[in-house]
Amino acid sequence: METKTLIRWLSGVIAILVLLNLGLIGWMFFGHSGMPPGAGGPAAFRFLERELALTDQQEQLVIASREALSERSRPLEDSARALRKQLFALTRQSPLPVAEADQITRQLGNIISQLERNRFQHFKEIRDVLNSDQQSRFDNILDELAQRQGPPPGPGQGNGNRPPDGPPGPPDGPPGH
Repeated sequence: METKTLIRWLSGVIAILVLLNLGLIGWMFFGHSGMPPGAGGPAAFRFLERELALTDQQEQLVIASREALSERSRPLEDSARALRKQLFALTRQSPLPVAEADQITRQLGNIISQLERNRFQHFKEIRDVLNSDQQSRFDNILDELAQRQGPPPGPGQGNGNRPPDGPPGPPDGPPGH
């Protein structure tokens, strides 16, 4: 009987932990602001429209900029997806073809860099159509978005930034080089 009681008790504890994890995940995505998780697409547009009180003309310009971003980015995202597939396929090879993996990751880095430049241009186009009050609110939104894009806070790092005396980042190059 004691084993059955222990199993029931552990099952209850596990169920509670699962519910706590789900609650924590929900809080992380929705608890800090009204900004949608992922911050992209139609949900992001509705968020900007609501937060910035866009005029009809501003809405049309933002939509045009978003469509242009999508057109510029789609082929790059397709290429990045294909490169990731190639990179992951290399994990099946033994020994690992390091030179080929390095080449693919460099290509992937170039694509990601271009995608970021496209997003930067899109945000600049949006900011340029806003009045000064809207620009201030937009700047705050971008600051929050930039903070959300970083890694989650570690122990003792309430705002997600590394401690002032912490290391500047990973060592130069991948391990073993």
